Amino acid sequence: MEPKPGNVLIIGILMLASGVLNILTGSGIAIAIIFGTFFVGLICLPVLLIPIGIGIYEVITGVNTISGKPARNIRLVAGLEIASLLWANILSMVAGILVLVFYNDAETESYFLQF
Repeated sequence: MEPKPGNVLIIGILMLASGVLNILTGSGIAIAIIFGTFFVGLICLPVLLIPIGIGIYEVITGVNTISGKPARNIRLVAGLEIASLLWANILSMVAGILVLVFYNDAETESYFLQF
């Protein structure tokens, strides 16, 4: 088993921070729309729950990556982070791009392939 490269810790921290940001942003927007429209905005709730779900997925993957049992879905999570631009979450998009850049390092990619 190879030692853990430094980029793995960076990837985990970026995913964790982006996940918390997505959860807070999604919850804040959902609460604002629902209460701001006197509960008529409940119609939009399925669309508003997507960033919260992505955030939970990011937090789980980030914690697992930091703790030493990374998943094989790093690229999927990074893609979801980039797609969070649809909800105007630019910081999460930047985190997704950085995760892909760090993941494409040869040493980091070989570390993730052994799991």
